Amino acid sequence: MSAHTAPPSPAVASTAPTSPASNHTVPPSPASNRTVPPSPASNRTVPLSPASNRTVPPSPASTAVSKETDKKDEESTDKQDVERSDNKDVEKSDKKDDEAANADKEEVKTEEKEKSANDKEAGQVEAPIPAEASTPAKAPSIAEIVSEPVEASPVQPPTEEDAATITDEISIHKNQKTNQVAPETTSRFADAATTVVVVESRTHNQLRDLPFALLFVIHLLLAAAGILYLNVVYLHDMSETKLHNLQRWFPQLGVAVVTGGAFAYLCQGLFRKYPNFMARSIIWISPFLTLVSASMLMSTEVAASLSIGVVILIFFICQILYSCLVLRRLKYAADLLSFSINTAKEVHGTYMISFWVLVMAFVWLMFWSFGVVSALTFQLAPLVVLALIVSLAWTMETLQNVVCAATARGVATYYTVGTDQTHWDRSLLSAFTSWFGSICFGSLTVPVLRMLRAMARGLNRVHSDNEFMFSCADCFDKATSTSTKYANNWAYVQVAVHGKAFVHASRDTFSLFRQRHLDVVIKNDLANSFFVFTGISGGMLCVIVCGGWTFGTHKALTASISVVSFLIGYFMACIMMAVPQGAVYAHYVCYGENPSCQGLSASPIPKRLKELLADVDTELTKVS
Repeated sequence: MSAHTAPPSPAVASTAPTSPASNHTVPPSPASNRTVPPSPASNRTVPLSPASNRTVPPSPASTAVSKETDKKDEESTDKQDVERSDNKDVEKSDKKDDEAANADKEEVKTEEKEKSANDKEAGQVEAPIPAEASTPAKAPSIAEIVSEPVEASPVQPPTEEDAATITDEISIHKNQKTNQVAPETTSRFADAATTVVVVESRTHNQLRDLPFALLFVIHLLLAAAGILYLNVVYLHDMSETKLHNLQRWFPQLGVAVVTGGAFAYLCQGLFRKYPNFMARSIIWISPFLTLVSASMLMSTEVAASLSIGVVILIFFICQILYSCLVLRRLKYAADLLSFSINTAKEVHGTYMISFWVLVMAFVWLMFWSFGVVSALTFQLAPLVVLALIVSLAWTMETLQNVVCAATARGVATYYTVGTDQTHWDRSLLSAFTSWFGSICFGSLTVPVLRMLRAMARGLNRVHSDNEFMFSCADCFDKATSTSTKYANNWAYVQVAVHGKAFVHASRDTFSLFRQRHLDVVIKNDLANSFFVFTGISGGMLCVIVCGGWTFGTHKALTASISVVSFLIGYFMACIMMAVPQGAVYAHYVCYGENPSCQGLSASPIPKRLKELLADVDTELTKVS
């Protein structure tokens, strides 16, 4: 049989009916079972002969290849299952992270809504917290993770290095909240202060200088118990024939409290509306009222009143001389006070703080007046009255510094952030809780050190031929000057803003002023003089009103009632003037921490600092 394909015969290609032997379609014969002419020997697929249409058993080699292929398919299927399970775990963790991030966002939004609602009720709109500081970092989406090759790896516990890193990050975050930064690193003050002032005073929950707060409370309780005891003893032996009768004292002292409070409130309003005018006027108003008080007391022709009148007259001369000497420094002091008070106006509630503290002082002074009148009938009257006056001085100084610290916090917030981010009620609460120990400590030490400092300056200016006395005076002056580093009024700003202890805040503020050369400006500043002059004016007005009343009714009591009335008017005026005082303190401290602060762009400090440093350089050039 040949292997080539022969042409079909005419009988096969014709359309006429064919014989069964030549019919290719139905049914094929064994001999001609092929569709195409090739022979059965050609082993073609179509058509196949019965002999060739058999199932050939697979060889061993092909069987091994198929097994390996099946194994590879099973391994790939297992890998796909593992990857799917890993992807499901990743998706679950991503969902948890997204839920946590959404929960954090909802908490932040809820806090912002509560703050905005509180601000709307208080009449202002609070600036929203920056998104970078409030919104946590967004976790990567599931699509981003799935798109990358995922390697199944077991979760490993954190190593010691990771734990140390986490601890460092937590400590850095806490330091940014409390701003426990050394004064030398002033470049970090702005960022840390921004974080601090936005956070409300509830973050400063740690009590500082707690022993002094307890000491103040114990002293106040003892003073109240002593006054009650004196009142009981006085009422038991009360007689209308006694010179120090309650009916002869209490009306005048009550009028002194009312007069002092009204004058303090009036002065605060005038300073708020006309700061520049009041700064230039108060240094002349105070000597005038002092002269009137001295004239009134010297006209009584009573020895005690006459001696007190002479002392007040000498004080009047000193005031006039001081006012004439500081005229050249008056412009800068008036500009600084005006700038600080205008900033305090932008902070909501600063004057509400002084109002409520003044109400507290009013109640305590009324109660204290009963004790003074009762103590005058006691056997050891001078010592008891002196103890009551010291107690009153510490109490009133503490209340004044409460107002100062609370005001300084709000003003410092405005200088740093540019908007009002504080609530006056929370600041007042913190002043009586978290900062109260530091305020009590400063109120006790700073006035004493200030008095010793004034005495040292006076002794140092007295030239004496005695070398021993001169060296002692010089040593005393240096000691009091060094003590300023550890106790000063400027510390109340850092106590309120950064939550520091009083000594720590005093030391940091002193170093900061030295670094910025602000100590040169502060030595020539008159802001504190304005506040002292205002307090003296309030005291002298009470002397004129109450002393004049007593002079017309009971001439012998004029001197004693005048002294007590002066103390009442002085302290009440100082409490109300603590608002501009705190604003000025915050102005200096914020400028020292960050001179480029957005709220201090128009500050008069840089110009004044250049002038004083130029004068110092000129003097050094002349000496050399």
